[in-house]
Formats: sequence, C-alpha cells, structure tokens
Amino acid sequence: MADPSVQQVTPPAKSCGQKVQATLVKHWTVPDKHRSEEQDAAEEYLLTVYLFKRYMTLPWIKFNRWYLFFASFLVQFCIGSLYSWSVLNAPIDTLIYDDKTKGMAVNAFYIAVGVFGTSTAIMGPWIERNGPRAGVLLGATSFLIGCIIACISLHAESIVGLYIGYGLFCGFGSGLCYISPVSALQKWFPDYRGAAAGFAVGGYGAGSVVWGKAYLPIIRATSVPNMFLVIGCVMTFTLYCCAVCLRNPHHEFHVAGLNMHGEVVREAEESFQRGEKLSVMSAHEYESIMTPNAKEMDALVDPNANNSNSQVKKLTLVQAITSPDFIFLYIMFFGNQLYGL
Repeated sequence: MADPSVQQVTPPAKSCGQKVQATLVKHWTVPDKHRSEEQDAAEEYLLTVYLFKRYMTLPWIKFNRWYLFFASFLVQFCIGSLYSWSVLNAPIDTLIYDDKTKGMAVNAFYIAVGVFGTSTAIMGPWIERNGPRAGVLLGATSFLIGCIIACISLHAESIVGLYIGYGLFCGFGSGLCYISPVSALQKWFPDYRGAAAGFAVGGYGAGSVVWGKAYLPIIRATSVPNMFLVIGCVMTFTLYCCAVCLRNPHHEFHVAGLNMHGEVVREAEESFQRGEKLSVMSAHEYESIMTPNAKEMDALVDPNANNSNSQVKKLTLVQAITSPDFIFLYIMFFGNQLYGL
C-alpha cells in the first residue's frame, strides 16, 4: 500500500502544441531494428510473406539481391502511368462535360502529383520502420481503392469523385510505391547505388511511355470509367507480386567493403566472414598482407587522415533540412520536376 504521508505528484498536462511536437518527433524517429531468427530464416528465400503474425515461405528459390532489380523496375513501371495522364484529359472532359477542351480533368493529375510528393516526404520514416514490402502493399491497396472510386465517379459523371479517387488515393499510393523499392535498393546495393536507383527509376519513365500507348486501346475495348478498373486490377496484382520480393537486408549485411548505409567496413573482417584468405598463401601474399604500406602507416599515426567518413558531419533532421547542400538539392529537383510536368 502507498504511504499516505507521501504526496503523489501528478505530472502537468501537456499542451496541444507539446502533444503535436511529441507526435512529430515520434513519427520522424526510427528505432533500432530487431530481427527474429524466424524472419532471418524466412527471408533466405524469395517467396515469403508475413501474415497473421507468422512468416509463410515457399522454400523453392533462394533469395538474391539481384531479384530486387527486376521487382523494383516493375513497381516503378506501374506507377509511371501517372505521367501518361495527358492522354486521358480529352476523353474524361468529353465524358463529363461533352467538351474535350474544358480543361477540368487535368486537375486530377495536379492533385495526384502534389499528394505524390507530399506522401514521399512524410511517409519515409514509416517505411523505414515497417519495410519496403509493407510500403508497396499499402501503396498498391491505396492505388486500387483510388481506381475503384474513379471508376464509380466517372460512371456518375462526377469530377469531384475523380479528384478524390485518382488525385488523393492514387497519388498517395504512387508515392509509397515510388520510394519503397528505391530505399531497399540503396541498402542492398551500397556498391552500385547510382546504377540501382537509376535502373529502378528508369522503369518509371518506361511506364509513362508504355501506359500512354495502352490507355486509348483499353478505352476503346471497354469505356473510360472501366479503364480505371482494368488498370487498377492489373497494376495492383503486379505490385502485390513484386512486394513479396522486397525486403531490407540484415543490419550486419555488407558487400564490397560497404555496409547497407554505404559506410566502409573492415576488409579483413569481411574476407574472414567470406572464408577468403584462409587457405595456404604464397610468401608474397603473406608479406603484402602483413607488411603495412605508407598509407596504412599514416592511418596508424592519424586514424582520421584517410577516413572519408570522419569528414561527414552528423546532423539532426532539422540541421540537414536547413543545410545549404539540402536546399540546393531541393531547388535542383524542384526545377527538374517543373520541367517534367
């Protein structure tokens, strides 16, 4: 029993601003990852999903990081349909207003692009916590819901429903599906970061070309409203299949002397774990390994002399966003997107 002589101190209630700040801090904080042995065993195989608090695995094909290249390309290929929207402006305006020059359908594209960019910026920490598979699954589901709403709205000749369905839901889903595979590729390919991201995003450009050619034939075969249902089902099925392949590497993963964050790890430690250089060596190999060169001697005197990571500043999120490097990168990408739009 509590001592009645001890006065219980009630902590002061948080103000609305403090609650909002705490929520934002919690959202933008990514805790350390903890993987179970079950997860490690399951993700050794390509076909594995997490359902009902357990991993369901088909032990047919061993997982290889190069599979992510093709899965990420397909994900980007599907959501690249966003940039084919201009093909749909005339058919939608004609359907709703009987005037192909009305110029109202294009607003759905503008809304989708705005939500696309906002969702990629806001949902990054959520994807880091839950992984790329969850990101693509949620994004694909949102995209399908948006296509269904767009189909129903166009049958009812409602432009507002189109804005909500395609603009909000499809834009949100496209944003999640855009950053999820790119984030995973950056972790799995620290030795080919540029090539991996470029190949994946290349699928986005390829999708905008191919879907631009496919929209009108689908409309002629079905109708403008039903076209959204067709592409929604096809893309969602493809995205779900690709999501099965996506995953983050183990926190101890490293390749070519780099960990998943692109930081240099000890080459000797990596060679030992791979079982290399443990067999009989020639005298020259032994001498070259055991005798330090001039660069290694300098490193012994000054460990930070040749360490490029020591020159990297550790910044908080606010410091990073307000840094000149980030601001100029933002301006560059902003201008690039304006040109693309």
